[in-house]
Amino acid sequence: MARKFRTQETGDQNILALYQHEVGDIDGSIEWITPTNNIRTSPPSSTLAVAVDIGSNAGAVRIHEAEGGKFVDGVGTEEAGHVVIVPWDGNWYYYTIGRIRLGYIRRVDTSDS
Repeated sequence: MARKFRTQETGDQNILALYQHEVGDIDGSIEWITPTNNIRTSPPSSTLAVAVDIGSNAGAVRIHEAEGGKFVDGVGTEEAGHVVIVPWDGNWYYYTIGRIRLGYIRRVDTSDS
């Protein structure tokens, strides 16, 4: 089972503040995507967590282990009205079902270019 925490706040700064409070990590940013349903998807390797915004829509995310495909956890309609943050393991992938908003919480690159 994956560690998860949730909020009713949908603003990026509030979501990042909750992540930082719970995990004690990062200067981060969120890259929001509209995922394609029923496609095995692995977030970018720099992903620290995935934020799942179920909103008032019917939808779900199912998380599996990359090796063997074992089900790890999910976020579904029981979380409607919340954003659920799942600290991410690079050995996982996910599938989505329905209409959701999904964000990759990634470390901000503070190095000079």
